[in-house]
Amino acid sequence: MGVGEGEIHWLSEYGHEFPEAIRRYLTAVAWYFHYHESSLKDGFLSPLSNYITESKSHLATLNYDNLLYQELIERQVLQGYDGSLVDGFHSDGFSEKNLQRLYGKDFGYYMHLHGSPLFIEKDGCIIKQHQGKSKEIPTSHLVLTHVEHKPSVIDSSYLLRTYWRYLEKAIQECQRIIIFRYSGRDSHLNRFIRARAEGKSLSIVERAGSGKFKDREEYWRQKMLSDVELLHLQNVIDFTDWNTCSYKAEALSVGT
Repeated sequence: MGVGEGEIHWLSEYGHEFPEAIRRYLTAVAWYFHYHESSLKDGFLSPLSNYITESKSHLATLNYDNLLYQELIERQVLQGYDGSLVDGFHSDGFSEKNLQRLYGKDFGYYMHLHGSPLFIEKDGCIIKQHQGKSKEIPTSHLVLTHVEHKPSVIDSSYLLRTYWRYLEKAIQECQRIIIFRYSGRDSHLNRFIRARAEGKSLSIVERAGSGKFKDREEYWRQKMLSDVELLHLQNVIDFTDWNTCSYKAEALSVGT
């Protein structure tokens, strides 16, 4: 039973309000990263959108910002059950059944591994707020905590549990994992990938200023316990060669 649920008479008034206060705080932090006026350039978005459409690759993100998500919606890469990527949301809200491939569909999965401030509860359903009408409504579908507590936070959310199950399915299906603009500091995610990536080609795309190339190669070998294909760029947004690495189809991209 969660703190503050049911008839817990020994909790003070402040104690009863604590879970909601935490949700409000975490939502405010996530909204800080989500809402901004920046944008990704078409020179990055078009090659990525085309690659996903052609290869039916999966896409997993850790970040709360809306740079990629909204652009893929506007480009109809995400288009309900008919897009090249499906995120589990439909007119009736979020459900795992909306991720199941039926009627000959071959879409990839868009997985918000750490949730989004757009995902809120309404009338017993998890819905996605419309971008133009979204409000800062407290939500529990966010991962914003110490790495030791991430598994329990994920397990407490139907949406997050579902995305992480489908991440495992995505890794099983793919031949190559592309890790794009990710620090490597999330040990929970690293362990998850390591346990499932045997026999997969692993490509890392990161900013050249992250450190010396040889040092970074060793850093990623230690993180992933395998050889990696490392690419250093002055600006990672200049990366467009999604389909020219070791394997083309069914790649999994993980970014933050």
